[in-house]
Amino acid sequence: MSQPNYSYFSGGISEYSNDMRGVSLYGQYELQNKFFLIGNYEQVTNRNSAGTRFSQTIAEIGGGRYFTILDGTTIDVSATTGRLAASQNVFNSGDNFYTLNTGINHRRGAWESRIGYRYVDFSGQNADHGVVASLFFYAAPQVAVGVQFNDVYGRSSASFGVRFIF
Repeated sequence: MSQPNYSYFSGGISEYSNDMRGVSLYGQYELQNKFFLIGNYEQVTNRNSAGTRFSQTIAEIGGGRYFTILDGTTIDVSATTGRLAASQNVFNSGDNFYTLNTGINHRRGAWESRIGYRYVDFSGQNADHGVVASLFFYAAPQVAVGVQFNDVYGRSSASFGVRFIF
């Protein structure tokens, strides 16, 4: 394959700049005419020295469109709506948000990279924005392993994950 994938499911573990750790599930599904759907769920926790546990949950859904600019290179734009809750239950009290996202994806051989920009507007907090980046290696045609970096939601995170293409 020489084009970036827009139909996949991935999961990963993350380390955050504020001493938190998390797990995430992410999926995209490509529709016709280069449109795609997005779903994301992220659970973040921290246990301080007193044994108190702090949790945060992020869930979002949305859609977008990509445009092929060169063989193996696409630009995408998307929007999502979601919820950020300071608990393990996303339906507890929290803040709703929406995002506007853009990025450049490049696929060359077994490597796929992406760099992008994310703007997040929260209902009860200040807006945030930042850079997102990823690099995946296709160990098999339908399986990739990789790393991701996010500098959004007021903190930075580095993730390691596995992507399953369908």
